[in-house]
Amino acid sequence: MAFAYGSVSSQTPTLQGLLTQYGADPIVKSIDGSRKHRINPIGNPKMLISWYSWKNLTRTDFATLTGLDNSATVSKFAALNINSATSTFTFSPIVINNPNLVESKFRFINSFDFAGTVSKTNILDFKEWRTVALSHSVTWVFDKGYYFSDGPRGSKGNKPVNASYTELYDDLEVQFIQKYISTKQNRVLSLNNPQFDDTKDIEKAWLDSVAKYEKLLVKNSFTAKRFGWLKLTTTPLSFNNAKYIVKGTAATYSQPITKIIYTPAVLLSGNYYFALNTGWNFYGSLYAQGMIKDSFSEILSTSEWNKFDPLSDSVLVKSKTQNVFILAKDEVNKKLLPNVGADVIVLFPFKKYIGFGIHFTLGYNGLISNIEDKKTGWIQSAQTGIILSFKDKSGGSTINIEPYYQDRRFKSYQMDNDHLWGAKFSIPFTRLY
Repeated sequence: MAFAYGSVSSQTPTLQGLLTQYGADPIVKSIDGSRKHRINPIGNPKMLISWYSWKNLTRTDFATLTGLDNSATVSKFAALNINSATSTFTFSPIVINNPNLVESKFRFINSFDFAGTVSKTNILDFKEWRTVALSHSVTWVFDKGYYFSDGPRGSKGNKPVNASYTELYDDLEVQFIQKYISTKQNRVLSLNNPQFDDTKDIEKAWLDSVAKYEKLLVKNSFTAKRFGWLKLTTTPLSFNNAKYIVKGTAATYSQPITKIIYTPAVLLSGNYYFALNTGWNFYGSLYAQGMIKDSFSEILSTSEWNKFDPLSDSVLVKSKTQNVFILAKDEVNKKLLPNVGADVIVLFPFKKYIGFGIHFTLGYNGLISNIEDKKTGWIQSAQTGIILSFKDKSGGSTINIEPYYQDRRFKSYQMDNDHLWGAKFSIPFTRLY
């Protein structure tokens, strides 16, 4: 079907006039159809903004919560954790979520994470890495909600003010139809401008402009927001690189045994986040993990082994140093054991360029007991951290620093209780499992 296009009048046309003149064009139909079927919240007491704008807003806010201040980086995470016993790192180089919110919902996120425990003296010495793991996570965002005041709504009931939305949609629809018709005319003449050549592209561009203005219209109306999500993390590639010597075995004194042990894991967590526009933020998480553990899992303290070479008859030179475990006998056991725990974070209203919060963690981790008549031991750990969240001039998050204190108590395992001081550097303020 061919369409005839006259010149676009310099006088501002009405929406009805444009639809009358160009309504048969499939892209004009798409623009007007999107308005009728996707963007009209009027009359719905639960909707302050349109459905597409809502999906756009929730994805952007969830990205800010679980990654960087950008909807393209949902759930991206990077952290370095340094304490008096070990140094660990975690980051998510690949995150996949459906970018097309026109047809789909913002619900599922896939990510790949890389983690390891590294040498405190040389992070690039791969031979000295204690653990390394590659995992895949699926996040299901099952609950999203915003609470709003009476700002853009009518003084009676819960319906938005019709006039504000109607005027907004009319103006934007007129602008888009005019831009499309003008582009179409130029393309008929030059045949080298493919802009707005696809119905879905113009529909998304139109909805993006609606979302931008709708969010400005209700910017100061939201009083609180909430998110709930489940996360399943499978770690099919996980290895423990252990070096140890055996008491009474002279050969291991001169050369410690190195063993690489396969330690896969599965982790399931439930998470909930609630934030007020006053600046208070609350986050809670419960998690359970099943993991193949070995005789060295969960044990942070090692002994320093040194190798000495003779320089002369009376002088020795230390030529090599390694951190090793000491075993009573040359036997490394493996067993499927659980980890369970909870996280609570409270972020307080603070200054514009820095956030402040408290982080509480409680965990129970299983480990293979070193007591003769015990098969399973437990570590009860409690950690308290102070979160300092630094922001840029626009208020966006940059890096977060969390100094913390951890208390670990051993049950059915022969080892002194220990206490650790450390600091975590991360984006965002927590891994949020």
